[in-house]
Amino acid sequence: MNEKTFKFTGIPSGDYESFVWDVSKEQFVTITGKEPVAIDEAVFTDGRYMIYPNDLLKGIADEDKTDYEFEITIRAKKIRVYKKIFCNDCEIEEVVDQYKPDSCPFCESRNVRVEGRESTPKEDTKDA
Repeated sequence: MNEKTFKFTGIPSGDYESFVWDVSKEQFVTITGKEPVAIDEAVFTDGRYMIYPNDLLKGIADEDKTDYEFEITIRAKKIRVYKKIFCNDCEIEEVVDQYKPDSCPFCESRNVRVEGRESTPKEDTKDA
C-alpha cells in the first residue's frame, strides 16, 4: 500500500471545480447523508455516483471564510472488482471481471442480466 501525507492551510473554495470520485450508491449515501439524484450520477462509470472533496468536509470544515489546517493521508491499493452475469440463452451464472464485455463468456450471447459488483475475492486482496 502506498501512502502520502499532505498538510496545508486553506479555505474551502466552494467553486465545485474540484476532482471527483465515483462510488457506489451505499457509499454515496454514507458520505453525503442523502439519496443520490440524477445530477449525482457518475459521468464515466455506470451505476456509480460522484462525490467531491467538499462532501468529505461537511461538518468538519464547512464554515465560510475560515482558515483550516488540513492533513490529508492518501492510501491507494489496487483491487479487482467482479460482476455477476446470468445468461438467459444457456442459463449459466458466472462471475467475471467488471471490465469484461456484458455478454455470456460461454455462448457470447448479449441476452444476459448483469448484477452489481461483488467484493474482491480473498486470493486477489494482496497489496499492489
